[in-house]
Amino acid sequence: MRTIDRFAVGRWLRALVALLILAWATPSLAAGYWRYAGSATTPPQSQLDQATAGPGRTFEQKVNGAFQAAGSGAGTLNLSFKTDDVDRRVFLTTVTFSFTADADMRSLTPGQKLRFHGVLTTGGNALAKALPSRGSGKMAAGNGDYFLSTESLIDQPASGDGVFEVPRGSGQGDRLTIYAAGYIGSAGGLGGRLELYYDWVADGSAPPPEPTRSSGGPDRGAARAGDSLGSVWDVEEVNGQWRGTWTRRPGTDIFDAVWRNTATGGEVRDVIRIARVSGGQVTLSRDGVGGTYTGTLSTDGRSIAGTASWYQPGWTWSARIGGGSSGYGGQASGDGRHDESGGDVDRSGGYGDTSGRDASGRGSSGYSDRGDAGEDRGGGSPSSGGHDRGASAQHAERTLMDNWNAAACGFTDTATLDVSSPIHLSRVDLWFNWQAGERSVTYTVSANGQDFGGGTLTRGDCDPYQGAWCVARDAPDIDLEPGRYEIRAARAGLCQNGGSSGAGFIKAYGYDADDR
Repeated sequence: MRTIDRFAVGRWLRALVALLILAWATPSLAAGYWRYAGSATTPPQSQLDQATAGPGRTFEQKVNGAFQAAGSGAGTLNLSFKTDDVDRRVFLTTVTFSFTADADMRSLTPGQKLRFHGVLTTGGNALAKALPSRGSGKMAAGNGDYFLSTESLIDQPASGDGVFEVPRGSGQGDRLTIYAAGYIGSAGGLGGRLELYYDWVADGSAPPPEPTRSSGGPDRGAARAGDSLGSVWDVEEVNGQWRGTWTRRPGTDIFDAVWRNTATGGEVRDVIRIARVSGGQVTLSRDGVGGTYTGTLSTDGRSIAGTASWYQPGWTWSARIGGGSSGYGGQASGDGRHDESGGDVDRSGGYGDTSGRDASGRGSSGYSDRGDAGEDRGGGSPSSGGHDRGASAQHAERTLMDNWNAAACGFTDTATLDVSSPIHLSRVDLWFNWQAGERSVTYTVSANGQDFGGGTLTRGDCDPYQGAWCVARDAPDIDLEPGRYEIRAARAGLCQNGGSSGAGFIKAYGYDADDR
């Protein structure tokens, strides 16, 4: 007869009891997903403004940022640190850390791997550069290690990549914080963070579906919905105030769209997607607005008319459908471009294929839905938007600089202008976020601490859907020698991003000094 080892049985029972206690004490990992709940920058500017260096001394700290979860999860963190030494020499250093993800970030699924790309730009004046000043940009989640890290010196941009695996929540009320951190080391130091908040949704449901994104390659499942809707649409919107061309990417239900304002000539670009076709009713989504078009097809299927979710009562849109009967058709023209209004369409989505809006209502395509530097609706003087035709013709005015792009915006108060040979600066257009009722803002022009003048920027052409974003325009009418010039607005309302190297969006016009 087999003898039972009472000691072995006792050990087994104790182990079983321990496992049961552990299972009972450990919170269950509920099914669910993370839902975006907003963002914030820390420390708040009000706290930074309380720090001073004493009477007669210079000490300024600024931290701000912006993020849009929709599209490619694009965000920007800006830091600025300005101080002086005992000899009253002023040191200025700025850091811009911008990042994007490879997925829409309105909802995150446990186990999902987010691949981030970060771009760091450190700027500053000659004194800060000589120290040398340094900047850094990092990303992490909660109390975890940094999964992305990069550093740079002034005028030496850097970039980095990292992967973050989304964890699982344990129950309703959990919060996940992903953050981008920036730091300035320059005659002192300044650190700040842009924090992205996600709340756990533990009801067992799957996250809401996000719009299908494509870089232009075939998306057969989506494309089948609109196979009969042609490849080029000639569009009128807002009762004819805007006219445009939507050109379909071969093999997809995605259009690259460009419009012009019939009154001002201002240009808008965006990405349109066919979402649903049913019984002659068509629904389309517009990335930069985060809204939908709805329309009814004509009986012959060659035209469509309807309204849009962001329209005011009485506004309508219509389109003539052309370019073949299939979404898999050829290009609209031999060189791959079709824009009767004069604008080129990039089939690769290079005009800001980042869908949706953030919580503030700004377009995630970097505020690219903007009127171009055309004449102001009021016409008249160059400072209010009209071109000085006589001066332009006499001196062959040309574009001296244009760093506007379609990526997501942060904020700054400074635009830079690099001059390689003597010029006359006749006018400047900046892309500016205006406060309610604000019509003008002052600015200065300087280089290496020397003041070269300034004036008042006047509110000009505005984004048709984002009324706070408008051109800030003036005609400095000054001569500049070679060098790097700073155009500094009275407050940080200028759009900036990694594509502009952290400097404000600027379009500068003038002519060579030899032409005078």
